[in-house]
Amino acid sequence: MPAQPTPATAQHDMPTIHRDTHQPHPATAWRLPVARPHATLFAFVLIANLFVYAVLGVVAHLSYLQVKEKAAAKSRSLNALLAENVTAELERIKLGLVACAAEVFRQRREGAGPEATAPDFLHLVRRQLPMAANLIVIDRAGTVIFSTDFPPTKRSASERAYFQRFAADPSLTFQISEPLLGWMVEKPVLHLVARIPTRDGAFDGLVVAAVTVDWFIAKFQAMDIGEQGAVVLRGDASRNFDLLARFRPTGKIGETIVSDTFRATIAAHPAQGTYEANAGNDGIHRTFSYQKLEGLPLITLVGLASEDYLVEWQHRALSLLAVALGFSLMTGAASAFVVRAWRRQAESAEQIRLLLNYTASGIIGLDRQGHCTFCNPAAVRMLGARSEQDLVGQDIHAIIHGRAEAHPCRPAACPMLTEVAAADLGIHRDVFWQLDGRGFPVEYWAHPQRRKGEFIGTVVTFIDLRDRVLANTDALTELANRHRFDETLAAEWSRRLRAEDDFALLLIDVDHFKAYNDTHGHVAGDDCLRQVARAIQRALERETDLAARYGGEEFACILPGTNEAGAWRVAERIRAELASLALPHAGSPVGPCVTVSIGIVAVPPGCPAEVKDVLRAADAQLYKAKSAGRDRICAQTLDAAAATAAEQAPAQNGA
Repeated sequence: MPAQPTPATAQHDMPTIHRDTHQPHPATAWRLPVARPHATLFAFVLIANLFVYAVLGVVAHLSYLQVKEKAAAKSRSLNALLAENVTAELERIKLGLVACAAEVFRQRREGAGPEATAPDFLHLVRRQLPMAANLIVIDRAGTVIFSTDFPPTKRSASERAYFQRFAADPSLTFQISEPLLGWMVEKPVLHLVARIPTRDGAFDGLVVAAVTVDWFIAKFQAMDIGEQGAVVLRGDASRNFDLLARFRPTGKIGETIVSDTFRATIAAHPAQGTYEANAGNDGIHRTFSYQKLEGLPLITLVGLASEDYLVEWQHRALSLLAVALGFSLMTGAASAFVVRAWRRQAESAEQIRLLLNYTASGIIGLDRQGHCTFCNPAAVRMLGARSEQDLVGQDIHAIIHGRAEAHPCRPAACPMLTEVAAADLGIHRDVFWQLDGRGFPVEYWAHPQRRKGEFIGTVVTFIDLRDRVLANTDALTELANRHRFDETLAAEWSRRLRAEDDFALLLIDVDHFKAYNDTHGHVAGDDCLRQVARAIQRALERETDLAARYGGEEFACILPGTNEAGAWRVAERIRAELASLALPHAGSPVGPCVTVSIGIVAVPPGCPAEVKDVLRAADAQLYKAKSAGRDRICAQTLDAAAATAAEQAPAQNGA
């Protein structure tokens, strides 16, 4: 992407001021009358000063409200990032614990005995979870029978409250404990606990990950919250908001004392919200935002101290007061007011200029015909232009939707040009294309511009979503994960309806993969899945195509603008790539090497099918390929009758 050019500084010719040195004769010079109306002048000065003080008071008040709103917005933004990060880390631990519990259960089921702990597997999982200080296995009596990082303690875990809850409640599978003093870690910790069942579902012990409170505090310290800000991790209402970790000020771990304001706010808005309160520990007034962690009984809070974020406003308020006092000493009230109005206007214009120049979001103005009227440096950079001159005056729709390998989105169907003319706001996810033909995912907002009620154009604000790709990537295969597959399928299907284009979907299943794991082991099975994923990715040639891990040993490919013949060629390339690897599969009745079965469904333009119909049809074709002996491709092109049949047919479960 070309470097962002430095905008040239505009040069303005300053007019030369000529002074008339000729002084009028005293007899002809205009003079003030001797008798002046002092009362009128005093009233005028008083009214002018009262007016100015009132205006400045309103400006200060509005500035105060703006600063508070900015603080609330910053708190929400920081909290959203924190909640996302903490959720992701805890979910990683949860998945690891569930996997460990399943492995211990498997070994015990296969006769390894009640003392089986799967040490190799636990050490492997422990290496993938740097946030965990230790992984332990506890048997049904509460004895620690395995520990990855410390010698097992001789103390019984049966006295722990979480152990008693798991032993008493057979439906409980995962839980996060209250803050504890770790026996082995010897620090305050949270225990993340997964249940180990017996064959009949009874309690057979626990797998526990210890996460130190210091790990959370280290994350909190890295946040930009000011000198007096605070970051807190609490349990949700089901835990009576117990304090789990806190950075500035310190509080008693485990306490459930929270402000009445917080309780009232979270009762009205359980998922997330913002409120103001004085902290109970130090009495500092803060603007707090809270967010419930998805799928976890935890809440993160980020509080910004008013004495931090109001410093700038206080300086500004003092400046306004000084200006008002200076205005009171001036005799030319009108001229002083004009100067101040110009100064405020110049400051506002500078703020707008700085916002446009240094915001990370791209901003483009469009006229009624979709031609660019202005763009900020972020838009120039993200669209791969050298300068704004490459975009201003151009048909932006033709640039960002001018795909080379698929039919372009018709202007009449482009939400950026049509929907906002009738609605107040349009929010969309799409793929924008740079001037050099490369695409990138975006989220954009289209704001209509009206003058006297007449639609005159649009302002489009967009952000680059490429930084979120890692969050949408399957950790094992490095392909897109199921979440990204679902999002992309919905977006491409919507684009297919607008562009009236072809569409194809592939479902791919590794033949007899369970037998592969049983024969070669799970570590080799993971490597096999990675090799298959790379083969699938190599077979895709277009940037618009997406390969994803659909689940377990199943993969999927989204092929926009592709008919059945094109999809068949892609499927054959996948089989050829895999055949060239010749991965041994001693447990396969199909052949000596790893093979795949592929189901294809193609949707022509105008077909009334829905996304769920396409998924059912692709699954049916995959089932057909597997039933016919595997290591083959089965395909179908949907029409109206086939779409109806796919909707009515039950989902197939391949063997």
